[in-house]
Amino acid sequence: MRIYVIILLIICLFISPLVSAVDNSTENATANVTANVTANVTVNITPTLQQTLSIPEEFYGNVTYTDGSKVLSGNEIIAMDQNGKIVGRFNITTDGIYGNEYKDTPRLLVRADKDGDIIEFYVGDIKSLKTMKFSSSTIKRLDITIPVSAKPTPVPTTEPTPVPTTEIQTIVPTPTPSPVITTIPTTKPTPTPTQTSAPLVNDTTLKFLGVLCIALAVCVIGAVLTYFILTRKMKREDDEDIIL
Repeated sequence: MRIYVIILLIICLFISPLVSAVDNSTENATANVTANVTANVTVNITPTLQQTLSIPEEFYGNVTYTDGSKVLSGNEIIAMDQNGKIVGRFNITTDGIYGNEYKDTPRLLVRADKDGDIIEFYVGDIKSLKTMKFSSSTIKRLDITIPVSAKPTPVPTTEPTPVPTTEIQTIVPTPTPSPVITTIPTTKPTPTPTQTSAPLVNDTTLKFLGVLCIALAVCVIGAVLTYFILTRKMKREDDEDIIL
């Protein structure tokens, strides 16, 4: 029985250092994990809080081309740091001006990572000729100028040619008075009877005389022809006698 008690005591003496070592390693591991988590949270969260809680720098002034003409409203001013990160925007609402020095007027707010960062200014995608160093919680006047070559070419507007309108005059016909027909009685002349003279020669007499004249003419013509025929015949007979 004493032997068992002695063995148990020996086992307890060997086990107690191991248990204490395990406890120490567990505490060390817990401490290391806690330290790592705290460090990561501090490293990851602190820059974000710095960027979010940093007081911006405010800008205002004129925005023009190099020839002095104003940049029209509707364009946007963009601020970038030296790393190409956009740190501010402002929409131009008045030709040639962005913000002013009055307290309640909106200005260009620039939020860079740290003081001393180089800030470049763009109008749309056209880079300005000026740069500034970021200084948190200050208000500065900065007149932004961009090259005149970026000025948009105005599109000529053609006014419509007025179409001449022809006035149509309506002529109202004046009523003409209808003629009044007055009938004047006309007297018809009384026809006078024409006196016909009695014919001196009857138609029968005229016909007879005509026939007589024709007969005489035929006789005369026949006589003449007979004369010529007989004369020529006699002449031919005389010529034959002579020849014989």
